[in-house]
Amino acid sequence: METNNLIDSDNKRNRVYKFKKKISDVYSSYFLTYKSLPVYNITVFWTAVFIGLIFLILSLNSLSDRFLITIPSYGGTWNEGVVGIPRYINPVLANSEADKDLTTLVYSGILKKDVNGNLINDLASNVEESEDHLSFTITLNDKAKFQDGKKVTADDIIFTISKIGDKDINSPLAINFEGIDVEKIDDSTVIFHLKKPYMYFKENLTFGILPKHIWSNLSNEEFSLSIYNTEPIGSGPYKINKVVRNTNNLPTKYILKEYKDYILGRPFIDNINIYIYKNNNELISALNYGDINATNYLDQSYFSKVKNTNKEIISSSLSNLFSISFNPSKNPSLVSANTRTALNLLINKQEIINQIFFGYARETDSLFSNNLDLGTSSISNIDQAKKLLTKTITTIGKDKKKQTQTVDINQNLEINLATADIDDLKKVADKIKEDWAKLGITVNIKVYSLSDISDIIKKRDFEALLFGSIINHDTDLYAYWHSSQRVYPGLNITGYTSKNLDKNLEIIKNSLDESERNKALNSINEELNEESPAIPIYSNNSNYLVIKNSANIENFIPATMKESSERFLDVRDWYIYKERVWKISYIKTLTEKLQNIIH
Repeated sequence: METNNLIDSDNKRNRVYKFKKKISDVYSSYFLTYKSLPVYNITVFWTAVFIGLIFLILSLNSLSDRFLITIPSYGGTWNEGVVGIPRYINPVLANSEADKDLTTLVYSGILKKDVNGNLINDLASNVEESEDHLSFTITLNDKAKFQDGKKVTADDIIFTISKIGDKDINSPLAINFEGIDVEKIDDSTVIFHLKKPYMYFKENLTFGILPKHIWSNLSNEEFSLSIYNTEPIGSGPYKINKVVRNTNNLPTKYILKEYKDYILGRPFIDNINIYIYKNNNELISALNYGDINATNYLDQSYFSKVKNTNKEIISSSLSNLFSISFNPSKNPSLVSANTRTALNLLINKQEIINQIFFGYARETDSLFSNNLDLGTSSISNIDQAKKLLTKTITTIGKDKKKQTQTVDINQNLEINLATADIDDLKKVADKIKEDWAKLGITVNIKVYSLSDISDIIKKRDFEALLFGSIINHDTDLYAYWHSSQRVYPGLNITGYTSKNLDKNLEIIKNSLDESERNKALNSINEELNEESPAIPIYSNNSNYLVIKNSANIENFIPATMKESSERFLDVRDWYIYKERVWKISYIKTLTEKLQNIIH
């Protein structure tokens, strides 16, 4: 038995030896053949090998492009510049642009808007509207937490609403919740009870939620003075990591860090630094030196001073309207609709947009919607205006024959045009004065401070007023044009009244029937265009100046906003870095979780 094993072992070694010798002989044969080749043949051989490798690599790369996708990756820092020190990073009190910017980053609401303007769940997992449209049941997401780790509960919602409605607090949001009650069902559920249906109520649920466990021990006097107004704790995508202060203890920089437990997912950009500047010149220097990536605080006249050739302007429409409102009770010449229409025709709105706003605004011919074709023109029409400003008088002469003559009613037309002490408005007023002067109309421009303008509006003490208004929804038209709103605090400052207009405004305010509402809105626009109690001129844009290639954000900036702070609505999806992964293995939630662990 042992002898047989020894024989088998020897045979195996012999076979291995013969195989190795055969390989060696083949290698030697090929090597000797290669060495015997002429240099030319060797060169051709290696050239062919090199070209083959290149084609192989290109083929593999082309193949991978078909099966790889690019996805956002975590990391990086975004530097933003603002003008003015934020005082109230608090959804109940936020008033300035800097307040609202930081509040949007730090806090989150029951609902939020996405980049397309659609309402989606934020802290809520469900919002249910009753059949009679008078109650909205909110169920909070069980995973919703504040940035200090405490759970978001129904008590936090009720507390925030109580502060919004407290007259001693004087919240800008108070009007959104007048006459609305909130009922707690359990720790995760509340119901909002309305007295009348309001089709846009859900949009009011985007307000930021305060943590009750932090704020409830503060009196109303302490509420506006609390350190938490400048070093807040919210539940939004970013949390305050550090506040850099100068020798006077004033903040010069806010360092925000991503909140990894944000209910909609960890933001891709790790840090957002908000640099605070005293004025536009400091802001421009910061952009030119590369200290910041972007700002929303420069108007169009400053864009040319930013020398960085990689700058781009991301413009979004704002829901504001700048118009001239007429008050015939102060100037009888403005009683005639023909006169008001002629004044409208004389204004070259497109020149205002191009010369004053450099194209970064929108001309409009509607007091609510730009979607309606009212047959008006953005350029001046002097001939048509002249016809409207003349009248034919027929008299009987001594010979008992009729005599007719044409009289220019604009010969002694003089208008006092009031406006606010704001550069853009003063420039627009000068341009309008120039346009109206083409038919010999005298215009006296009266410039007032913002506080004085408010008093003038309250007392209706003007002949013509160039000023802005904010109209977010068609329902807002009621406050501006219904006859019941002619007296302060109503906003019908022209005093224009019409039974037909009142009827249509009441439909807009109360009806939930879309077809009926659209018909009423068309009728409102047509009447206001025909009667011209006010002249719509332009709407501002939110102009976000960004240094290109700093980050991938353009697709996440809303095309339409209520206010410029809404540029941060989808900040969670902004990203600086990206990576490529195989399509076949890509599962978004799983990949993001893995990235979260790695980064």
